Amino acid sequence: MKKHLLIIFLLTCVLGCGKSGSERAALIRDRVIRENAGKPNASLTENAPVIEPEKVAREDFVADNIVGMSRKNGVTTIPVEVNGMVFDFIFDTGASDMTLSILEARFLYKNGLIDESDLGEEVHYQTASGNTATGLQLNLRSVKIGNKQLTNVGATIIDNPDAPLLLGQSALSRFGTVLVDYPNSRIIFK
Repeated sequence: MKKHLLIIFLLTCVLGCGKSGSERAALIRDRVIRENAGKPNASLTENAPVIEPEKVAREDFVADNIVGMSRKNGVTTIPVEVNGMVFDFIFDTGASDMTLSILEARFLYKNGLIDESDLGEEVHYQTASGNTATGLQLNLRSVKIGNKQLTNVGATIIDNPDAPLLLGQSALSRFGTVLVDYPNSRIIFK
């Protein structure tokens, strides 16, 4: 038991001790901008092809103001176009912000869909488990769901390649009335 506690303590110090919040935000910024900077899973993006956004935009998932939902790993997801690139986001009315992992942020940056001017200041947030973490503000120039489009939507980059893509209130509250039709697996924007 003591051995396990010592290992946990040492890992905690290695990963977080001695770094102020602004230093952690600078590290996140570096991981987004600089090729493979301190990124343990750099191989996931270093050889990723540059994709032209118009080649991946999907029109087949919308019909008027109705967007189809799907269930993946026990959560509801919907297709969301971010700066021209379509991702499946978890529809999370309890999340305050849209969130992207460091992996998606690197991908968007590498493809020219975000740049340094879109990166903001550090932000502190509370995770669902109650822990406090540091992220980086991100301005998304365009967020489109169905035929509804928003501009300049606030989001947060989570410094974790496995963090889920969450569609939270920073976007949902701006879409107006949102009706969830669970029996028919769709969301209706009024």
